[in-house]
This record gives sequence, C-alpha cells and structure tokens, in this order.
Amino acid sequence: MTLAELKKIVDSYCENKYTNPEEVNLIITLDEMSIGPRAGTGVENAFMGFDWEHNQFRIQPKDKLVRYNK
Repeated sequence: MTLAELKKIVDSYCENKYTNPEEVNLIITLDEMSIGPRAGTGVENAFMGFDWEHNQFRIQPKDKLVRYNK
C-alpha cells in the first residue's frame, strides 16, 4: 500500500457525514485469538522514515509487534 492509497481511504471516511474523525480510534488488528472484537493495539505515532527508511511512511504501534512462524 502506498501513502496515496492510504490517504484516499482515510479521506473517504473523514468526508462521510456520519463519521466524526475526532471520535474514531486508529487500531492495528492483531492476528491472535480474541473474545468479542478482534484483538488490536493503538497507534503511538505515524511519520516519514529517513536514511535507510527513506520513502517509507512508518506507523508506530503502542504495543510491540513481532513476527512468528505458524
């Protein structure tokens, strides 16, 4: 996904007259079991990368995320 694609999606929700962007929480869905809503973590920060991460838009989750092999 590119930043432009993400912007298009976010803009479409922000322009929806039934959605108040000030009341919408940004959640990263986790791949783990959960009772009720899907497991997730919030977003701590979002920023443009630099140096080796040039041309990357980074989303920093509140909780640590790790890869694992199933």
